[in-house]
Amino acid sequence: FYFIQNVTENNVKSSLIKEQVQRQLTSTMAISQHIGSDLSLVMAVLDGLGNSAYLQNEETSAEKTKNLIEQKYGLLENIVDRIFVLDRNDVVTIGLSPEGTDRYLGADFSQRNWVQEAKRTLKPVFSEGFERQGIYTTFIGIPIINRENNQYVGLVGASIPTESFFAHYGNVHDI
Repeated sequence: FYFIQNVTENNVKSSLIKEQVQRQLTSTMAISQHIGSDLSLVMAVLDGLGNSAYLQNEETSAEKTKNLIEQKYGLLENIVDRIFVLDRNDVVTIGLSPEGTDRYLGADFSQRNWVQEAKRTLKPVFSEGFERQGIYTTFIGIPIINRENNQYVGLVGASIPTESFFAHYGNVHDI
């Protein structure tokens, strides 16, 4: 009897573990697809901004450009914590965050690796993630390229705090 009980108990444990692993894989796949969808939305909005007539005409600090950025920020504010525009010298000319005008306004981003890479390759760039004050953040930068002469005009970017994904999709440890 003891032997049969032990075998049955091991079979039940093994079955429960397999079921849990399958549930975790399914949940992880769903979260991954949602995150991918959100990142695609952010990339599409930033690309659209970079191709807007205002930014194509190098109006990187004009009021019309700021209004357009504010409008598009409204689409992304549950994903990103800030959105900003850099001029050709990689200085922030427009910046928005949940509090309103961004504290990055006027900041020089020219020494940031992801900005240098976007400027050099003229392709979208994701920064390495970094942690500051307990918040893990990743930046996305889309270079603004003049469609007529293929020259670098600036960059439109956003920062994504990791906790926004956890808040939006639930804590990964709950999976």
